Amino acid sequence: MRTLFFVQRFLATLIDLIIVYLPVLLLVQLIFTSKEVSGIGNFLAAILFVLYNLISESSFQGKTIGKFFAKLKVKTVSTDLLEVCQREMAKLLYFLPMVGWIFVLVSVVMYFVNGQFLHDKIGRSEVTVSD
Repeated sequence: MRTLFFVQRFLATLIDLIIVYLPVLLLVQLIFTSKEVSGIGNFLAAILFVLYNLISESSFQGKTIGKFFAKLKVKTVSTDLLEVCQREMAKLLYFLPMVGWIFVLVSVVMYFVNGQFLHDKIGRSEVTVSD
């Protein structure tokens, strides 16, 4: 069951990445064409993607576009904006150059050990199947 839920969450993330992150990344790359500022552009795209997650999950009952189609929603311990923001800001770890993949790997291992990804643990939240 945990593997099936992992696939469901992965597909939700993939939908969000394709629909939101990739177009934002391409737009930012067009704006920041110089090699010196392309790293800043990549990080700006990641920040905008996290901001999209924050706004979507706080405005649409814990759902992003991907979570809507995957029939998932985020439930947090508190509805305080800082608590929700903690979860989403933790996702920036995955976008860090050179070490982001380590955080992704740690997060996946954490999921299969205790059922929560790294950003879920930091943000004291859980993703559940929506009604």
